[in-house]
Amino acid sequence: TGMWKSILIAGTMLTGSIIWLLIDPVSVKMEAEAANLPISFPLHHLTIDMSIETGVMISFFFCFMAMFVNDIGSIESMNALLKPEDRGGRVKRGILITGLLNVASGLLGVIGPVNYSLSPGVITATGCASRITMFPTAALLLILSFSPATLGIIGNIPSVVIGGILIYVLSMQISAGLIMTFESPGGFTVTDGLIIGLPLLLSTVIAFMPAGVLETFPDVLRPVIGNGFVMGVVAALIMEHGLYRSR
Repeated sequence: TGMWKSILIAGTMLTGSIIWLLIDPVSVKMEAEAANLPISFPLHHLTIDMSIETGVMISFFFCFMAMFVNDIGSIESMNALLKPEDRGGRVKRGILITGLLNVASGLLGVIGPVNYSLSPGVITATGCASRITMFPTAALLLILSFSPATLGIIGNIPSVVIGGILIYVLSMQISAGLIMTFESPGGFTVTDGLIIGLPLLLSTVIAFMPAGVLETFPDVLRPVIGNGFVMGVVAALIMEHGLYRSR
């Protein structure tokens, strides 16, 4: 199930990108250097800097303390969702790996990794929580990093497509949070959380929609489409009594 959900999300991004680029081909912008480099191995630029700047070290110490709290919260949120047996060990190992990799990143002068609090939403959306899937993903990203042309193509995924997928994942994030909050029998399901989360995010997005976008709609629709509260209620009614009526 998780694999098919992931394929469906990837297919949605691909289909949405193709449709958008057919509508607005001018939006495709790839640097000539990237387009002419299908494969590149710029390892000669890789250097290790062992110099120490006291002011920067102090600043990054406090930044890392804040990231430390974020790391614990992200791992604990996963523990609450997955309920593994070794919860304490997962926190310790997660903090250790994050620390070691950030030390290595500092020496190489690149951005270090950190556990991401959006993970429960991604797992809820895809239905896959296996860490094994990360190995082929990491290998694929490593291979793609040596192809500027491929990265240029990925960078041309329309922002509207990315935004649509992000709204879906954030809706699942809300759903995951509600599931963890109401764990009693008869509590929230993924569908219940989605019915709450998607209208909530939709109304928020519409509330901050630029006036120029709203002016592109017919006059009769502006009071409805431009009202975040109205659209949130309409979306909730459609999902509750339409899309998920038979649940």
